[in-house]
Amino acid sequence: RGNIYIKNQMKSKKGQEDVATWKESDLYSLATNKDYALIYAIPKEIEDIITRKEYAEKLYRVFDKERIKKEVKEYFEKQDRKALQEKWNNIPDDLSPEETKKKKQEIQAEHKKMKNTKEWQKERQEDIQTRIDKKKEKTINNYLKTFKKKDDPYEPLKKKVPKEKVKKMYASFLSSEDKQVNPKSLILKSRSVFKKGSPSEDDFTAGQEKPLQVAGISHLMKSYRYYPEEETGAHLLGFVDHNNGKKEGKYGLEGFFNKELTGEKGSVTYGKGATKDIMIVNDREYVKPKDGSDLLLTINGSIQFATCN
Repeated sequence: RGNIYIKNQMKSKKGQEDVATWKESDLYSLATNKDYALIYAIPKEIEDIITRKEYAEKLYRVFDKERIKKEVKEYFEKQDRKALQEKWNNIPDDLSPEETKKKKQEIQAEHKKMKNTKEWQKERQEDIQTRIDKKKEKTINNYLKTFKKKDDPYEPLKKKVPKEKVKKMYASFLSSEDKQVNPKSLILKSRSVFKKGSPSEDDFTAGQEKPLQVAGISHLMKSYRYYPEEETGAHLLGFVDHNNGKKEGKYGLEGFFNKELTGEKGSVTYGKGATKDIMIVNDREYVKPKDGSDLLLTINGSIQFATCN
């Protein structure tokens, strides 16, 4: 699917500029495509109980540990705000605005003083760790439940995972006590992972190397529509919807120029033999796929960003 670009600043003294003179370095992408991974398990390849536990622990460390720590932290921060608000709600209604404000400040100061005591902090850390442990146990058990599905060839684990996270996962599985694998030394392809000669080797061709294997764990790269500025300009851009594997622009520029941005799929005509094997015949027909067109917007990017933010 084609990209949607914007130029951050208009520099023409006349207030206009010829789009044909724009350089790629002058453009900033508002809508583009980005590859993410679907991580899935192959339970029939993970039969050993010890291996299942090791896998579950590694997946937890890569995908869930930091997320759970953040969720627990936010939970207790919310509880603290709630407790403070409840104390404020008990302030008598017959006080003057000035007295109410002063009372709130006194309560807030006492609340802060209490949180700075060693006893309170020790108890809070214990509560945090207890909640983290419970969430970890539940997450690990969910992974183990998935791995126990005998003869199952496919079970999705994580969707829309960034490449960096996928590399970190494979590095964890491929590392051992004797040798650690650097995530930066790995290259991802559609369904495979490869190790390049050195982290600085940019022109590596994965097809020349043997793919690395992790029994029972694999991935599939998929292209998604990506908006670098998230909601900035959303009213103008619209979005791309995924229906039955088909990407279709909805609303805004994505919808209005859907046909131009989408491009055309390629095709090849072939026959099948008696054993249903594919046979490429002499009069085969091949239609080359056509990339979608890019859109160059002439709106002032600086004004757009300032307005949305």
